[in-house]
Amino acid sequence: MGSVVYAALCLLFLPIGGLIFDIVVSYVLGIFHLNPKLVDNLSASPYFALPIALGLATGFYLNRQNVRFGDLFAWLAPAAWFTWYLFAGGLNRFEWLLSPRGPECGECLEQLFFPIPLMFSVAYSVAALCQKIRLGAGKFFTSRRAS
Repeated sequence: MGSVVYAALCLLFLPIGGLIFDIVVSYVLGIFHLNPKLVDNLSASPYFALPIALGLATGFYLNRQNVRFGDLFAWLAPAAWFTWYLFAGGLNRFEWLLSPRGPECGECLEQLFFPIPLMFSVAYSVAALCQKIRLGAGKFFTSRRAS
């Protein structure tokens, strides 16, 4: 029962937490008077460097001792949400979502709410997979030394 609840939490709240984490880190970087265009490019399209880095760091840190099934598939809900948004609006939105924001855009909340949780969750799941491989290799080599 506990692993089902954990998987549901990963699927539902991890992407939302990643979006909030990205917004907070971008805001903190903005406080230090870094170039706002640079911070915007790092946190949103077309590079998504900040959500990817935060997802990898979170995935490596939270899965350093144990990797659960839900951690490997944390990308499913945001991928479904992203796919639904593209299907509902047409494929021309794909280019718009992944292009740099222009001055005519205003806030462009769609460019934040759809790709950033997906990028964060995919990076989190990749880090969890790497940790699972690392932990499995450690168990393999430990058992080989014992025999």
